[in-house]
Amino acid sequence: MAESYEAARTPPLGPLEAVRKRPGMYVGSTGGRGLHGLVLAAVDRTVNEVLAGRARTVQVTLLADGAVRITHDGDTWTSPEGADLDAQLADLEPRYWPADRRAAVSRYDLGLFVVNALSERLTVRHRQHGELRTRAFEFGEPAAAAGPMADSDGAALTFRPDPGIFETTVLSFDTLADRLRELAFLNRELDLTLTEGERSEHFRSPGGLRDYLAHLGCDPADALAFEQDEPAIAGTLEVALHRSDGPDRRVLSFVNSFPTRHGTHVEGLIDGACTRYDGLTAIVSVKLDDARFTGPCRDVLDNEAVRSCVAAAVARHLEEGAWR
Repeated sequence: MAESYEAARTPPLGPLEAVRKRPGMYVGSTGGRGLHGLVLAAVDRTVNEVLAGRARTVQVTLLADGAVRITHDGDTWTSPEGADLDAQLADLEPRYWPADRRAAVSRYDLGLFVVNALSERLTVRHRQHGELRTRAFEFGEPAAAAGPMADSDGAALTFRPDPGIFETTVLSFDTLADRLRELAFLNRELDLTLTEGERSEHFRSPGGLRDYLAHLGCDPADALAFEQDEPAIAGTLEVALHRSDGPDRRVLSFVNSFPTRHGTHVEGLIDGACTRYDGLTAIVSVKLDDARFTGPCRDVLDNEAVRSCVAAAVARHLEEGAWR
């Protein structure tokens, strides 16, 4: 009884201590998957500056000391609910799916506070109200900057994941490249670059999902691809289809640039393709202002209206034009 009483009197952990004490609750694991999830959360937040029209290009650089530098040619980082950068770095944000079809969403919907909390050191340079600002943190706590940062255009976020938290801090260029390439396929306006030493890759896909099919080994000239606004679902849908003579099927699906396992968008694709589903390689991407999911993993879309909209669009395009 005394132990229960003392436990009840134990004060709750502050946000920083909570994240550092239970990192798996925020990044899924402290292994390689969690490490890359942390970096990609910062990448996705930066990509959102482009999708919102506040920047044009994003560069991700893996540094020799294990740190990551993410830069864009805008002014700063703005959270989905409009919080400025100081607020984002200082406290946990509510974890929810942003009500904005333009937002690219990370697997664990991390804010920059979590990136800061799980970093050995983080520095940021940005502009706010026209003024150049620099901040530095160590283990999530404010720290003195190592030295003045040069006045330059754009914003820069540099952080080194904490080796005391993660089992490994070795980042895979290829793992990060896969996600950047995927984001570029799903968002034609993105212009992304990933660099590590002498190695560099540029990701830009004006062909959208048609380019994605080519990456999967399909002939884009034989593909059917279309994109359209859908007021009935408060969003947009984009579909790319390629048919072969074989029996195998492959379907990739996304909601707000987030990969999904299944859902009403996939069901709609199957409904619309009907008997032509065999031998199909298909990609379906919907971007919604109000995405709803089945289960806590948020990888099965549950918006019922999406099914009928996708089905009707696929059936109509299959009827109107053959594969081109």
